Amino acid sequence: MPGTYIRLNYFPPIFAALLVVFSSTLNAESKWLELCDDCHGPNGNSLHDSIPTIAALSKNYFVESMNSFKRGERVTRIHKRPGAMDTDMTMVVSMLSDYEIIELAKWYSSQIRDSKAQSFDSEKAKTGRRLHMKYCEICHEDSGRSIEDDIGILPGQQKEYLRLSLQDIASGQRISSKKMKKTLNRMERKYGSDAFDHLLHYYASLIK
Repeated sequence: MPGTYIRLNYFPPIFAALLVVFSSTLNAESKWLELCDDCHGPNGNSLHDSIPTIAALSKNYFVESMNSFKRGERVTRIHKRPGAMDTDMTMVVSMLSDYEIIELAKWYSSQIRDSKAQSFDSEKAKTGRRLHMKYCEICHEDSGRSIEDDIGILPGQQKEYLRLSLQDIASGQRISSKKMKKTLNRMERKYGSDAFDHLLHYYASLIK
């Protein structure tokens, strides 16, 4: 499985320093936005293939996602950035108060999603559409565009991030609903290891 995994049992000096910088709630909002956008892109529109776009997510989904990192339910990967400090969601989120998470959720939910076109294979996308309609549409309505049930947005999301997420949920490394894990496992057993790849090409094809 690609990615580096760590456990939260220490705080490197750089993160200890950040705790001081962000200790004031009054000044934290702009500082946190700067830090978040540095990885997740301008206003939450990611420029990195393994980092998700977070613009226009529902407030509840954003808050629950952040809290799942706090609870250790989501896989943590270290994001290495040339010329800048490495980042790790679990460690960053551990420094956020509940109030700050809610404020960030309000901000990013109000941003315009600016998904960039990604390459896709038309035949794989056709198969991916059939798989989505059979296995995913019941929860991820409107081909994964809907946020009505406080779930993530799939079209235009970074393909590598989606690939890692699907693998993590299917393997049990990322705690999700039992229904979703069973659905992904059932899909993979019936259609093989390429099933997830076909889904990724379908979601990429929805952004022209």
